[in-house]
Amino acid sequence: MPQLLKLIKKYLKTSQVTFTTTSSEFVDDPEGIQTFSLTKSQVVLIIYQENSIMRENASEIWQRKQSAINVDGVDVALTMDGSGTSGWYESGPWWHYSCLARNCSFWCGILGAGTHTIKGRVRKQQYTYAHIDNRNLLILIFDGDQAWYLDDATAQDLSGFTWVDDAYASFTITPPATSIALILYNTSEMVGGLNIGVGQCNLIRVGGVDSGFVGKSPIGSMGGCSVFNAYATQLPPNTITIKGRVRGEGPQNNNSQVSRRQMCVLLLDPAFHNLTTLTSSVQASTTSDSLIDDPQATVNISLPVDSEVIIIAVADKRNITEAEYGHRYGISIDGVDEAHGRSKPNGNAANSTAVIWAETLMAGTHTIKGRFSNNRPGKSDNARVDFRTLIIPSTPLPPPETYKLNISTTVGGTTEPVPGIYEFDAGTIVTPIAIAESGYLFDSWLLDGNVATDNPISVLMDRDHVLEASFVPIPPVYHSLTIISGAGGTTEPAPSIYTYLEGTAVTVVAVPDATYMFSKWILDGLEATENPITVTMDADHILEASFTLPTCPACPGCWPNCWWLLVLGLVVGGAGTYVLTREDKETKTKRKQI
Repeated sequence: MPQLLKLIKKYLKTSQVTFTTTSSEFVDDPEGIQTFSLTKSQVVLIIYQENSIMRENASEIWQRKQSAINVDGVDVALTMDGSGTSGWYESGPWWHYSCLARNCSFWCGILGAGTHTIKGRVRKQQYTYAHIDNRNLLILIFDGDQAWYLDDATAQDLSGFTWVDDAYASFTITPPATSIALILYNTSEMVGGLNIGVGQCNLIRVGGVDSGFVGKSPIGSMGGCSVFNAYATQLPPNTITIKGRVRGEGPQNNNSQVSRRQMCVLLLDPAFHNLTTLTSSVQASTTSDSLIDDPQATVNISLPVDSEVIIIAVADKRNITEAEYGHRYGISIDGVDEAHGRSKPNGNAANSTAVIWAETLMAGTHTIKGRFSNNRPGKSDNARVDFRTLIIPSTPLPPPETYKLNISTTVGGTTEPVPGIYEFDAGTIVTPIAIAESGYLFDSWLLDGNVATDNPISVLMDRDHVLEASFVPIPPVYHSLTIISGAGGTTEPAPSIYTYLEGTAVTVVAVPDATYMFSKWILDGLEATENPITVTMDADHILEASFTLPTCPACPGCWPNCWWLLVLGLVVGGAGTYVLTREDKETKTKRKQI
């Protein structure tokens, strides 16, 4: 069953880095390359818009170039543009700047699942150089199948100023339902065609309704030119014919030719797309060399949700409208200039330019403007726009896919965010933190059954996840207390090595032997005199008790051979009867209680 198109993804490669080639064979534009992957066959639209700027270097002023799109190694959608020859207009003041050339080519087709590489390509045709100073490569990927594309190189001669059907650019289609039709049409005259200076115009006819026309002249004879046009409208589900129409650009009844054309019709599903368009034929002019607002090209769009917004702008200066150096036309979004294209200098002959852009815009109201200026920085040349069209399809983005994260903990801690079930947009990276309670340590995470120890942990929300923080009690810490006793006493507890839980306060008493006195403690090399002593077990400790003999107050150094023992005994031993004895030759006082 036929299926209208729904935009799924976009890629935009934009650059203003200059690339120059002297090759007459197609070469890659290194700034216009995009690789992407598809998981299934899908409709792909590619638009490659490029232009050069004017140069005053006499060795570079003439330029004719051909552009193409390369799809997975195959060159397609060839277009041609040139700056003319040194014919009629060499006496004019502008021809010394005439190397500017521009093309806007497109391709549409079905690409299969896998990786694909799209390239912008360019080659010179005649003269020495081909330049690209500005380019936008836009790739749109759709679900659905309602797309038609042709690329035909059959020449069709044009005579004079009369509109005729392009015999090789038409589709007769029957939309399966009401749809938004986006139509692109490009005609090219290659070098050596019948064009002698007036160029060509084209328009798009849908049923009996014509789009606005645009045109361009190559300046000199047989110089080559391409004309890009775009149109969008809503179609009912009825059979209808869509065709390209062409004519010569000037009223001089000169001959021209369409050497090649591309046409593309895409039917977008209005259930997934909105369309805003603007068309005006009111002339605007400026002498500014910086982009200013085109007063006929302001569009305000209101987006109910975040949306992908595509912008295609075409601006045309009609034949016999004086503006020697052409114009630059750009797009601004909410006051920011996003992209521009350039038309070439061509005196009072026709010229047109096209510019494309794509951007994801947030929900709300946005202002999109066409902007224009002349082509030469620092100059006050006149630039005119006689016709412009802005085509703005938008695609509301679906609500982001969400996944759940279930956070829990074991005993001993919590998390930040706290344990619970949370929803996050797909692709979000969540970083929960485990927070241990007093007496506990964070041990590990269990993420979908897999152990991880990082804290915080990073969880990519690519599916539902279960996350548990595990905590363990802080293990008890023990320290050793080594107690040592010197000669003359002991301790309580007795000298030994003891183990205590960290933080324990241990009390140790020094007990001197008879006739000895406690002297001091040595705790980890530091002296202390209190007895008992209290040691806090915050580390391993070594405690030594030191004892000493009393000093005789009458005759220091005579102890214990001194009669003062009697006094000491009375004092120490208390009341009683004592027997004094003499031993050996010295008087030794000993006490004995009877």
